[in-house]
Order: sequence, then structure tokens, then C-alpha cells
Amino acid sequence: MDRLAFAVIGAGHFGKNYIRVLQKMPGAELRAVTARKKESLRALRAALPSAVIVTDEISGVLENPAIDCAIIATPPETHFAYAKKAMENGIHVLLEKPMVTNLADALRLRAVLRKNPVTFMVGHQYAYHDCINYLKKNLKGFGKISGYIGEHYYPGPAREDATCLQDAGTHQLSIIQHLFNPGKLEKIRAVSENLPAARAGGKRAGKGGDFVFAALDFETGLHAEFALCWSSPEKIRRSIIVGQKKLALFDDVLQNDKLTIY
Repeated sequence: MDRLAFAVIGAGHFGKNYIRVLQKMPGAELRAVTARKKESLRALRAALPSAVIVTDEISGVLENPAIDCAIIATPPETHFAYAKKAMENGIHVLLEKPMVTNLADALRLRAVLRKNPVTFMVGHQYAYHDCINYLKKNLKGFGKISGYIGEHYYPGPAREDATCLQDAGTHQLSIIQHLFNPGKLEKIRAVSENLPAARAGGKRAGKGGDFVFAALDFETGLHAEFALCWSSPEKIRRSIIVGQKKLALFDDVLQNDKLTIY
């Protein structure tokens, strides 16, 4: 197969990036895009080539035999149903994070995948970052890894359909899992709070989750901590790896020299 035909399900904040990238990616063909709002549909039809299907009929796209792959970037509560339908129709799936909103749906989705052996992945991009993978290949030189510290602060958007932990914590957890394969989680301490502006009113009042701090201990002896906030005035994305022989600082916000080993 020379080219893979892609559908992007959802043309919001994340979906727009996938639409842009797919039109420039060798070996990929943007075949269909879905959106819910009429104004979004009009804008997409005006901006995209006429050969691209633009529709609000998601089921029809996910049942289309001409679609090889689907990127699902819709609200989290829809992820299970759309990913399930795509896989049952033999379509490969890239699902935006959070994968689903509860453990039961995660287990159900795994069962669907086992019956339909397509490629399925979640948008944990740090597992494919050059610096993270360089660390993974060279961790033996650090000696015993005793600690991981992560910071993920950013100036919004504060989502109505997910908590800060679901939005940004998935990145931290995927880095920890990818680098260390730390085994069973034995202990966790966590704090999740709304900031004062959110408590004062608005849709997110009372939900918690503008700021999250978590400390985790794993069966391998790894201790990991991370702090998250989506109401920060600046973007901070840092990770510190503490080993017996070496330390590493990964700063993804820097334009150059993102990884320093001490």
C-alpha cells in the first residue's frame, strides 16, 4: 500500500493540527474530516480540497471501506464508542488522550482490539520524542534510578470535558512507563484543586483539577512526582531523572539543547 487514507474525527483544538500535518505527510492522504458545528463544516469545506469528505456523519466515515486509518480527536466521553466502531470496521486508530474516562471502558476497548487486530495507539507523543528515547537507550549508565520529577504547566485551554490530570498527567505517566517500566503502583498521594478563579463560579467550579500534584511509589523502588497546572502564565515542560551515577534534565520548551546529562 503506497498511501494510507486518513479520516480525522473532530476538527477542534487538536483535530486542526492533525488536518494540517496529514496534508504534508508523505504516504498519507487526508480522505475525510468530521465536525459538529455548522460554522466549522463551512470553514473546512472552503479550506480543504474538494476530494476531502467533510461531514458531521461520523458513523458513515467510520464504516467507509475506503478509510484505512482514523485519528479520533473528539471529547473524551465519545472516545470509546468511536474507537470501537473504527476497529470493528478494520480501521487503524490513533486516539487522542485521555484514551477513555474510566477503567471499565479501557478494559472493554482492549477486548475489542484483541478481536480486531488493527494498529491502535493513544496520542502519547513523548514516547516518540528523540530525547526521551535517547534517555531510554542510555539509562544503564545512570546506575539505579531512584527518582523522577516532572512539571507540566501551560496557559490553557482549561477543558470542560477532562481534568488537568487527564489532559496533562497522561503525558507524565506515559514518560514514566516508557522510560522505566516501573511495574505495579504500590502507593500514591495526590492533591487536586481548583484555583480561586474557578471556585468563584463558572462551569468548572467544584470539579477540581486546575492544579494537580501526585507522588507515586512503584514496586521496583522508583519514586516519581509530578505537578500539573493548566492555568500557568507560561509553558513549562520539564523532567528530571535521578540516578546513582548521573542526573538528566529534559526541558521540552527549549528550542535547542533540550536534554542535559550531569
